[in-house]
Amino acid sequence: MGSEQIHKDIEQYIQEQLQRNAPVSLARFVTDKRQFIVENTAISEFQDIKGTWSSRFGNTAKQLNVIPCEKRKSINWDGLSSAILKHISQKNALPDRASSDPSSKTVSKQNKSSYSSSSTYASKHDSFPLTPEAQVEFEKKFRSMDS
Repeated sequence: MGSEQIHKDIEQYIQEQLQRNAPVSLARFVTDKRQFIVENTAISEFQDIKGTWSSRFGNTAKQLNVIPCEKRKSINWDGLSSAILKHISQKNALPDRASSDPSSKTVSKQNKSSYSSSSTYASKHDSFPLTPEAQVEFEKKFRSMDS
């Protein structure tokens, strides 16, 4: 989704909040529109999710002459980062076309001495969540692929 459409969606959200006489705040926006944020954060914005979305929301509110209320409710940016990283990695994952069984993949190798070995790999759906440190390392490696 382009930045113009993101702006329009944020604008619509703020206007809906105003119509319902509900408070307009970044914390509430992040809570209400979590999936929207996850799906509309580019890898290039991943390092500064807080700045990116604070700016988008704040600039849109300013254009609408709305002053967001400052709640003391903290925003779980780390949890949001994890969800964004998961979304980006799933979006960029290549489907396994070589296997007819989606739960496993068998790879056979033959070395020069004609010894045959077979390994079975678990499905990508059987994996565990990345630790925060592993997420940072994944992000670094992912970015280096574009260079």
